Amino acid sequence: MCWRQEKKIAVLGCGTVGIATSRLLQESGCEVTIYTKDVPPNVTSNLATGTWSPASRVCDKKIARPEFKDTWEQATRFSFRRFQFLLGMNDIACWAEEYGVFKQAPVYTPGAGGEDFEIDGLLPERVRLEKKEHPFKADHVTRRTNIMFNIPTYLRHQLQDFTMFGGKVKIQEIKKVEDIDALPEKVVVNCMGLGAKPVFNDEELTPISGQLSCLIPQGDVNYKLYTQGANFIARKDGIYIGSNGIVGNWDTTPSREQTEKTVGILMKLMEEMRG
Repeated sequence: MCWRQEKKIAVLGCGTVGIATSRLLQESGCEVTIYTKDVPPNVTSNLATGTWSPASRVCDKKIARPEFKDTWEQATRFSFRRFQFLLGMNDIACWAEEYGVFKQAPVYTPGAGGEDFEIDGLLPERVRLEKKEHPFKADHVTRRTNIMFNIPTYLRHQLQDFTMFGGKVKIQEIKKVEDIDALPEKVVVNCMGLGAKPVFNDEELTPISGQLSCLIPQGDVNYKLYTQGANFIARKDGIYIGSNGIVGNWDTTPSREQTEKTVGILMKLMEEMRG
């Protein structure tokens, strides 16, 4: 059976991927039901930073098949075009400046945390700034304009559109393959993310834990900055600070020590800025 001939579709998961997939299926004329353990804001996507980074942790380059890059590029270009239609709509998406501040040029190691795939010309080029062009006490400073998202607003917008166009959301946790077989829909799209690992016994699906700390919003801070050991992104709902990415870690227990470390790094960087 070709899935395009089937109009009733089940989507597993209600994060950014699940809701976006459901909306695209609706635009193709499908009747979509989302099956999910929980809904926003109680989903992993709600904790994402909100930076346009389509290659970040998407696939380990060492095991990616030759055709993966072409598939990824098609999806990335399509996604990029769609996000342009969100600009100017209730602060869902915006263009913002992104600064890299380092004592010396950083060396990026390919792997689970890097942008292993890239499309030249899709985003403005990252440029090296001269000392007179920035206020930081650092020898290597770069700037690039990038797309950023207010994640809670994005999720609410997508979910409201989904239900407005007749979509249904059913709170039903999928724990095993037999739960999927029992669904009334003949076509099922898996968008569970890490939740799919125990269901399908997927040994290649790997968690990468990263802790975010949220400061109160500051209207005059409207950019992203990353430096050695810390980064932040300023959104409408707060300033989100992070940096760590621990491969293979399922523990989501917050660490006060990690928060104090990243805040301390950024405080020192700000204190050393030239007036």
